[in-house]
Amino acid sequence: MKNIKIFLVPSSDAVECDMTEVRDFFRQLNEMYFDSGINFSILNANEMTENELKEHVADSDLSFFLFFEDVSDYMRSCFDIFFESFKKTDKPKIVTYFKYTESPNDMTDAVREFSQMLGNELKHYYNNYNSIDTLKLGILMQIKVMRLDASQITISDDGMICLNGQPVADTSKIPMFEFNDRLNELKSRYDELTKEWGRLRTLRMDDPNNEELYFEFSRVATERDDTKKALREFEDLLLKTSEELAAKKGEMSPRQAEAYRLLEMGDVDGACEILPLDELLEDFRRNRRFAENATAPLETNVEELATRITALNMKGLNKDIVAEIRRIYEKIYDLCRNKHIGWSKLYDYASFLEDQNDYTKAIKVAEKLNWYYSDPDNKVDEYDLGRLYNLLGILYKAQNQPKESEKYYLAAIEIRKRLVEKNADAYEPDLATSYNNAGAFYKKQGQSDKAEKYYLAAIEIRERLVEKNADAYEQDLATSYNNAGIFYDNQGKRDKAEKYYLAAIEIRKRLVEKNADAYEPALATSYNNAGNFYSDHGQHEKAEKYYLAAIEIRERLVEKNADAYEPDLAMSYYNAGNFYSDQGQPDKAEKYYLDAMEIYKRLAEKNADAYEPDLAAFYNNAGALYSDQGQSDKAEKYYLDAIEIYERLVEKNADAYEPYLAKSYNNAGVFYKDHGQPEKAEKYYLAAIGIRERLVEKNADAYEPYIADSYNNAGLFYAKQNQPEKAEKYYLAAIEIYERLVKKNADAYEQDLAGSYNNAGVFYKKQGQPIKAEKYYLDAMEIYKRLVERNPEAYEPDLAGSYIIAGLFYKDQGQSDKAEKYYLAAIEIYKRLVEKNADAYEPVLAGIYNIAGIFYKNQGQPEKAEKYYLAAMEIKERLVKKNAYAYEPALATSYNSAGNFYSDQGQFEKAEKYFLDAIEIEKRLVEKNADAYEPYLAMSYNNVGGFYDDQNQPDKAEKYYLAAIEIYERLVKKNADAHEPALATSYYNAGSFYSEHGQSDKAEEYYLDAIGIYERLVKRNPDAYEPALATIYISYYLLKEDKTYLDKAYEIAKRRQDDPRCRYIVEFVESH
Repeated sequence: MKNIKIFLVPSSDAVECDMTEVRDFFRQLNEMYFDSGINFSILNANEMTENELKEHVADSDLSFFLFFEDVSDYMRSCFDIFFESFKKTDKPKIVTYFKYTESPNDMTDAVREFSQMLGNELKHYYNNYNSIDTLKLGILMQIKVMRLDASQITISDDGMICLNGQPVADTSKIPMFEFNDRLNELKSRYDELTKEWGRLRTLRMDDPNNEELYFEFSRVATERDDTKKALREFEDLLLKTSEELAAKKGEMSPRQAEAYRLLEMGDVDGACEILPLDELLEDFRRNRRFAENATAPLETNVEELATRITALNMKGLNKDIVAEIRRIYEKIYDLCRNKHIGWSKLYDYASFLEDQNDYTKAIKVAEKLNWYYSDPDNKVDEYDLGRLYNLLGILYKAQNQPKESEKYYLAAIEIRKRLVEKNADAYEPDLATSYNNAGAFYKKQGQSDKAEKYYLAAIEIRERLVEKNADAYEQDLATSYNNAGIFYDNQGKRDKAEKYYLAAIEIRKRLVEKNADAYEPALATSYNNAGNFYSDHGQHEKAEKYYLAAIEIRERLVEKNADAYEPDLAMSYYNAGNFYSDQGQPDKAEKYYLDAMEIYKRLAEKNADAYEPDLAAFYNNAGALYSDQGQSDKAEKYYLDAIEIYERLVEKNADAYEPYLAKSYNNAGVFYKDHGQPEKAEKYYLAAIGIRERLVEKNADAYEPYIADSYNNAGLFYAKQNQPEKAEKYYLAAIEIYERLVKKNADAYEQDLAGSYNNAGVFYKKQGQPIKAEKYYLDAMEIYKRLVERNPEAYEPDLAGSYIIAGLFYKDQGQSDKAEKYYLAAIEIYKRLVEKNADAYEPVLAGIYNIAGIFYKNQGQPEKAEKYYLAAMEIKERLVKKNAYAYEPALATSYNSAGNFYSDQGQFEKAEKYFLDAIEIEKRLVEKNADAYEPYLAMSYNNVGGFYDDQNQPDKAEKYYLAAIEIYERLVKKNADAHEPALATSYYNAGSFYSEHGQSDKAEEYYLDAIGIYERLVKRNPDAYEPALATIYISYYLLKEDKTYLDKAYEIAKRRQDDPRCRYIVEFVESH
């Protein structure tokens, strides 16, 4: 228990009533601080002899002298005893209040004489008060600056000073608040806007479709909310100023003391007039010249300038005031560098610069203060040092300098841990903040073990604080729970993530019941996070519930303040669009996407600088959505719209927006690659690489992961374009970077490295280099096994994917035992995962069953093949009942696979049934989304055409071959690059069909059409298309016996004997 002795020394009976209220107030504080282990002992000097007074005074921590009409000789002697003790031992702290009725000028001559002696001779700052509320606030602030505990002093919406949520004083009776012009101006404006808001709200209820009324209501609602926010922020500033006044130490000049008294009276203009800038700067220049001989005058100047900054802050910041504050701080900063005076103000300057987003200058100032603190000759308070280190951690993090940021975050933690050992109640909240900052830092750096350690340490402290004082700390605990939820979600630890998300929601729901205006935005954020979580884990009903709950709150908030909350609402609409898209509800999905887009467009029209970056990001996301939906025209439009915005933004601020432009270029590259437009794809891939390589030169730590991603994409692109040298170059460049990054931070980059190894394995397999391919596959697998040991829930799906890739590799290498081993290992993992979360993992398990079916079919094990085909279909048919749009495409794939299987087994009725079932599904899908599903329907028509051809049903075969051609011809008109290869194949199939059935004219027509397309394709990419062209040449020769085509086929085949089709052609020609 900490015992704080407080002497109360009244000067007359007239102030005894105030003394009684003060005693009652300290009794109230004893109750409130009891759980913090603090006891206040109130002693009355009037009841003690001089000797008793001297015995107690040295053990006292605080003494309050209250003067009213008289200053007796006894009072003077008491004060002298206290003052002598303070000069010798720095205890007790003496706080002196003079009571007045209307103004300080109402003091008696005796009181005025004594107060002047205190200020002029003893340099003791005294306070004035005319209401007990002023006194109460002063007492609270004196206790706060003593750092006895971490109790929170706040201002409620109705203007009450609250200690840990309990009202104790009224700001309307405290002059600093009551007479502050800026505060009264904000209050008056808020009242006016509230009346107008209510009037317009009533009119809107009567006329909800009046657009002009809607915009006027939105404007007033926005200004009202902004004014309320400004009002609360300004009240907090005045509260902080009250703390600064309570923390005053040492001597001060008469004009500084007078300025402080005017600030306490709410007369900010008067304080600024007492401390005019020109006069202060002139004194500053004059005293600086003589600083070598006398530093005290210059130190006084610094304090006076700092007091002017306090007064300027109390006026309310604007462009001119910010410029003046910065000018004053620069004078003090220059003095610190050259005369080593004014160090105590540098922390405030660095914090000010952080608020102005000038991180570079803030670091420079903070590091200068750190240099001063590092000198062992300078006495430094550990609290101040911890505060500085925490600020430096934040600043270096903002500048993307992780090594420096980490150093200072950890240094702040060590200091705060030491402080907590001395006084847990006072310093645990600061330590929890440091832990939370460190957790966020390590999360961003991909160091999950460290991130978890610090997040949980913050939670442990905040849970303890909430047990003592829920009102003060529940909000912070909810934030910690939310952070932990996001962290565990990213780590794939589903159960823990859900636990923390829901814990945050429960707290925020409770807080909303107490104060909806303050806490509904945070609750909406928690609902949105929960929606994302449940959506990612296949719990669609819960996901929808939370998404819609977030939307409901944010739509309500937008009614009150559109400008403040429309960006959040747009994000909720976008998330809902993603959700309904994944659920196969395209109409709902598009509705939410368009609603989101309308908001972003409107915001960008009002304020392009603020919202165009968000609009561009949304266009990128919309491009991805429409691309996934097969709506390539819309997808292309949005990708290009995003690029147009980012290119414009880069012209204004390259440093800020080049990373985003590179991402947009990369997205466009992927889009054009997937849509068969290789020239455009290459252009955008290389543009992205160019930017990212430039960024790496400036800051390798920040941008190497992004350039590695670009190299990977370029490798995939060139591999698809059959340009193996370029593909290999980029694959290996990506691997080189990721291997380097893994050495620095394995947790963050091993997964990426494994992905690159897999890509390289696929590449070398295709290049006929199985030894290299196997090496990379197994290297990837080893990484995933290590990751699974650390976190099975997060990485088992990746390991199973690696097993599937290995299975496919060994199958192609003829090592069926190994292939089977890996396929079954993947199945075992997914069966385990399905037991935990069927919604999330059953679709993948069905896909693996399908692969296993194909494998056993090719191995001549029809019973096993059929078992897996049917297992895949069973799952997919069950999924289709839940969500037809989402899972029918996969079911159609299974039906096609089953059709091929039963056809090979000679079970033609079953084969036909499954082929036609697949077609029926795809025809339904085409009705909903032709762009996305017509290519699949055309492929099925080709397959079933071949089936009927083999069954000697030429009429049906012809019907389906021609139906495939009709679709592909239509698709080629929209996108020739993407669909011409498939059309050429269909033409070839039709030519072969008519050739076999003696219709040589039609056969010739389709063969020549196929040849025309392939000759065009060969000019663009000979590696990819020459073997197919040679095959068609041979077919045409056999039909027409035109030796020219035989020679053409042989010329290609001789060059391309790495391809089995070309080797067959060479053997055929040479044998004839």
